[in-house]
Amino acid sequence: MAADPLPPLPSLEPLVLAARSGITQAVDVAIVGPPGCGATTTGERIVRDLGRPIATIDCRHSMSLDEQTTAILLQAPACAAILIEHAADLADGDFSRLTAQLARLGERTHLWTGSLDARRLRETHGLLIHSQPRTHLCFPELSRDELL
Repeated sequence: MAADPLPPLPSLEPLVLAARSGITQAVDVAIVGPPGCGATTTGERIVRDLGRPIATIDCRHSMSLDEQTTAILLQAPACAAILIEHAADLADGDFSRLTAQLARLGERTHLWTGSLDARRLRETHGLLIHSQPRTHLCFPELSRDELL
């Protein structure tokens, strides 16, 4: 069964276009939003709509980060983008393990989704979750009319 199309919110279009552009150019993209807002679902659909293979590291998964990385190395094509979900749930010490696992995967496009503090991750862990300022996307970004 095909995935549902992205919801037709006018305010979503700039985010979708910016994310697609970043992924197409093989730069890291972060879709940052509060838990439950749909950032992960939107990110998955954007990558799928582009026809790119995607592999997921879910920081809430019962498999360890090491096991998930090994599975990606064994099963996913080298061109697969890496969707990183629920990284906001990690304790500070666990981010070091996550960055080590991402290094094992080599040069790949990363799509981060969730309630992430990009500045804290950069300052505390030296981790840049977006390659360019224009690929740090806030979700949802609603216009005045959509809020009312």
